[in-house]
Amino acid sequence: MHSSLPRRLPLEEIQAFVEVAMAGSFSAGAERLSLSHSSLSRKVAHLEDRLGVRLFERKARGVQLTVEGAAHFLRFRDALDLIGGALRQGSRAQPDTVRLSLLYSFAEDWLFPRHTRLAARTNGIRVRYLFDRRPIDFTDGTDLAIRYGLGIWQGTRGIALGEEDVQPMAGAAIAAEIGPEAILRYPLVHVGSEQTWRSWFEAQGHVYRLRSIDHVFEEQPMVVAAVRHGLGIGMSRPAGRHLVDGVTLVHVSSHVLPLQARFHLVRDAVRPLRPAARLYAEALLAEAGLAQERIDGFLN
Repeated sequence: MHSSLPRRLPLEEIQAFVEVAMAGSFSAGAERLSLSHSSLSRKVAHLEDRLGVRLFERKARGVQLTVEGAAHFLRFRDALDLIGGALRQGSRAQPDTVRLSLLYSFAEDWLFPRHTRLAARTNGIRVRYLFDRRPIDFTDGTDLAIRYGLGIWQGTRGIALGEEDVQPMAGAAIAAEIGPEAILRYPLVHVGSEQTWRSWFEAQGHVYRLRSIDHVFEEQPMVVAAVRHGLGIGMSRPAGRHLVDGVTLVHVSSHVLPLQARFHLVRDAVRPLRPAARLYAEALLAEAGLAQERIDGFLN
């Protein structure tokens, strides 16, 4: 069969262009796609070279579509909508596959270690793991999501998977040198921002502000790795507390700070769960130790 289509359609470049146009800037588009600014810029530049036109006028605050860019935007947006619709139809044709959007840190620390037990509870239902930190969007065929926060996401229903708290931990070399009073002599390792460490110090009656020697990472597994290798002192969390073995990782303070933010299992607030997704959600919540009454309230 012969085709007039090119061997490789530049779908990634087209999606990058459409996201930037909709977001109004390369920075916002990069965040929506979880790409670096430079990677997104290259994709758009490749598409401009392929089309032989300039798609954007770069402004001091964001970008503006050129006349040619506006025309291409409408065509490409409609084409991506058609592709998305076809993919959603395809996902509905696979009723036994559950699409789960989740965070890498939750998968490594909590979900994957329980994979065997969850498979047994669900008779081996297939799960497609979609690693994504962007706002939840159930219109793309996603069944369930795991997100971290206060549990308030518009258009969704969420249920907390357990209590959340933090406790200072250090690698063996640093732990052998200090007591709790000496924590501030070392770099502190953070997830996302310094707020958790700041709250922990406030609970002890001390003031803390982020310093140039401190480190900020986006995911908890990076914090654990950094602490294990002596980059500084971080916080352990319940999902990964089994890693604090007293040898390679050691708690260096007995002070535990309860947190309001937690991991939540999230579903669409209106659309009923498909049977496979319902079974998987019930198994996951039971594995988390939730009472059946609370599980039924989330599912129904």
